[in-house]
Amino acid sequence: MEEELKCPQCRHFLRQPVLLPCGHSYCRDCVLLLKQQRRNEGLLLPSLPPLPQPNLCSSSIVPSFSSSSSAPSSSCASDTLSLAPSCCDEGDHSSAPDDKLDKLSLLSDSADSGFGGGVFRAVAVGSRPNSFLSTTGHHLPRPLPPLPCSILSPSSASTTFLLQCLVCHKPAYFADEEDAIRRLPENATIARLLVKYLQQKLTTIPVEEGKITTTNNTVVEPVPECQWCENPLGALPSKFHCGTCGYFYCEDCQAALHPPRGPLKFHQLVPSEQFRRFKSSQFDLSSPSASTSLINSQYSFPSSLAKCSLHAEQELNLYCSLCRQAICNVCTNGMRHSGHPVQPIHLAAKAHKTELSHSLQLLGAKVRQATEEIGGLKRLQTRIDENCCEFQRGVESQLDQLEELLRLRRQQLINYIKNEKERRKLQLLKQIGRSTAQLGKGRALIQFCIEILKEPEPLDYLQVGSALANRVTDQEFLWHREVKTNCPEVDEHFQLDLDILNVKTAIEQLEFLQLKAPLPPQFLAEECSAENNSVTLSWVCQPNGASIEGFVLELDSGDDNFEEVYCGQEYACSVDGLHFNTFYNARLKAFNAAGESAYSEQICLQTAPVAWFQLSEDNSTENSNEQQQTMREIRSQSVGGIVNSELLLSNNCCTVTGTSMEYRTILGTVTFSKGVHYWEVSVDRYDGNADIVIGVAQPSVSRHAMLGKDLHGWSMYVDGERSWFFHNDTHHGRMSGGVNVCDSLIGVLMDCDRGTLSFAINERPICIDAFKNMPRGLYCPAFSVNCKSTITIHSGLKVPEIFTHIH
Repeated sequence: MEEELKCPQCRHFLRQPVLLPCGHSYCRDCVLLLKQQRRNEGLLLPSLPPLPQPNLCSSSIVPSFSSSSSAPSSSCASDTLSLAPSCCDEGDHSSAPDDKLDKLSLLSDSADSGFGGGVFRAVAVGSRPNSFLSTTGHHLPRPLPPLPCSILSPSSASTTFLLQCLVCHKPAYFADEEDAIRRLPENATIARLLVKYLQQKLTTIPVEEGKITTTNNTVVEPVPECQWCENPLGALPSKFHCGTCGYFYCEDCQAALHPPRGPLKFHQLVPSEQFRRFKSSQFDLSSPSASTSLINSQYSFPSSLAKCSLHAEQELNLYCSLCRQAICNVCTNGMRHSGHPVQPIHLAAKAHKTELSHSLQLLGAKVRQATEEIGGLKRLQTRIDENCCEFQRGVESQLDQLEELLRLRRQQLINYIKNEKERRKLQLLKQIGRSTAQLGKGRALIQFCIEILKEPEPLDYLQVGSALANRVTDQEFLWHREVKTNCPEVDEHFQLDLDILNVKTAIEQLEFLQLKAPLPPQFLAEECSAENNSVTLSWVCQPNGASIEGFVLELDSGDDNFEEVYCGQEYACSVDGLHFNTFYNARLKAFNAAGESAYSEQICLQTAPVAWFQLSEDNSTENSNEQQQTMREIRSQSVGGIVNSELLLSNNCCTVTGTSMEYRTILGTVTFSKGVHYWEVSVDRYDGNADIVIGVAQPSVSRHAMLGKDLHGWSMYVDGERSWFFHNDTHHGRMSGGVNVCDSLIGVLMDCDRGTLSFAINERPICIDAFKNMPRGLYCPAFSVNCKSTITIHSGLKVPEIFTHIH
């Protein structure tokens, strides 16, 4: 609070604080240092002729009863010139001719002064003439002290005088310097608060032991000189000081310029010796008694209520809410306040205090919130340190991993060089060994031939000479093949180079990435499709400088209950096992360490109305990878069909024939989990009394046994005379009639919703709901044949009428 009690100009405690129109207080001596001439700024304002002043004077300080947002103002939100005519009150001064009009109001060019001014109204007598008053309810200027008439000549009064606040830079305009001094009201509230604050300050300062405090250390300024003397030898010492005007006068200047008559008769003239001005910088806070005496002598206030400026005998005990001015009982009968809402001054002050308290509560709530937020900001410093240490450890760990990878790669390359050296040396040693051995053989042959040539007997020589000559000739002819000494098998130079350009570029480009969530991905509609009960989706994600760690794909069947079906780094995905004849909405989002992106635009796909399928080429899930690869090679080399170990597929995997007497199970390429599905099997070949087995199975069914042998298969097997229902190696429901001719049709109806399985032969129902209460799950069409039969499946069929009555 101490800063609020200091003058913005001298930065000391306020001395005789006066209030500028913007609401900031200055020392009365410091306020003139703010002056600026408008003509120096290039702005021209009209010169206003002086108007007669009302014969008013008061030495009392008029308290402020407006809210804290209302301050005495000579400024306005407009730059127009306003004439504010005033009506005269009835009273002691009603006969004065200069009570008919107020002075002209001069506007401020401060557009943000807080005072609106769109409607003219009468200016109260107690208001400063050089102010523009507004009827805005919340921004009315507070009442000002009564205005004495100007003591300057008409020519000098036309000069515009500007004071600009150092805090808010809002200007205030006055006719001249004298007008500014006497128009600025003393801030009595700040003065009282300053006295209270300094007294509390003095009582809290400890006095040093043994130090004597007296009142003699109070510094009093010498009597100032007259401010109006034009004596070339120097101004005379002043004799009087006007408390209203704020100037010092000698006897001659007081008699000529400030006579005690007319509008000046109410001004208080005191001897200059009795008017003591003190400097706040001379307050000795270590001497409480002296400083308290100094403060009380500087700030003395009348204990009685302020008197009315128009009716000196009346006290200001009422408040006009419209004019926002303190008035007396007699003023209520005058024309100026006739019909205006009036209330006791203590109630008005209470109402304004209530308004200020409410504003303070709102401000206090914001201050408390700001305090908590500042505390949070302070706590952020610790969190920043912790996060920085954690981030640094992460970066160091990643760099250590890179260094370890580089070290391992370095060791691998060095080992490769060493191994290559040993390999070349070994190969060279082998070449040297072979050549040396061949060389030894050649030398031995030469030595042997030389000795043979020494044979003296011709007959004996001819027995071995011919063969020996052939050996030498062959050896000489094949010498370049056996002895390769002129062509080393290895190169002495290592024709290798280390490609480090890409690595160097990668290291140079090693930089921090901004951790931010990626942009929402987008589906590629032209690459998205639905086939049978599967959908295939493809997407892209626009780069924004953020890394993408993966995508999350979600599907729903129209009830806005999205479920995650894929999470990975690929840009395409196929989802199988969906419901037939169902609309699916798909949405996608990307994610990285910084967070997740927004969801993409949804795309809608519809699965097939009915099931269409083929026979699965992968007949056995138990085969190893080598066996499956062998099967694929056999299929690729087969003519007329696809072969597995004991089943032969043809007709685009729609026809199956067994190759052994053992029954093997083969499944369709589609799974069911919901809805009603129907398909048929036509008999292409039927030899002897073989069984044709059809039905459904779970994906985990055994492929090396007849369908229905285990717990995962439900089937009907039929021969030329009868049919049986088979599940978990148990027969039931023997029915007469079978298939004894080719081109017979066997129909299968799977109701996943009801959990039932029905069969028909040649469009005649054999058994409705042959299996009931089947467990919920995934079911595949399943078939079992041997070498004595061939069947063809027909899928994508609607439910025939023979079964419609059961649904």
